[in-house]
Amino acid sequence: MAVAGALWLWGCGDSTVAELTDSQQAAVDAASENLCDNFDACGNVGEGKTYASRSDCETNRQAFWNEKWPVADCDDRIHGDNLQTCLDAIEAMNCNSLVDELRVMNGVCAQDKVCAGE
Repeated sequence: MAVAGALWLWGCGDSTVAELTDSQQAAVDAASENLCDNFDACGNVGEGKTYASRSDCETNRQAFWNEKWPVADCDDRIHGDNLQTCLDAIEAMNCNSLVDELRVMNGVCAQDKVCAGE
């Protein structure tokens, strides 16, 4: 899981990424990893799939989140609770449901929520 991986890197016990940072890059990395975890679990990562590899997924999703949460608007403005809500919604997203994906990407994870500051 993306959050667990990021926490291991920081070595911060039971805290979440959202509690540890207001960095746009950390938010982008966590959201990208969570989304690629979801796509992988849904069978959308691999040869002949939506994403040819995990790396392909992460590169694509990082570009997506960097556009959605630009550094100029979001760095040092990440709202921890809203980021955690976004990460949880990504993790719970229904497989292959465009409606659910759009709800999460454009609603729960919208820039005005995630980059709202603390």
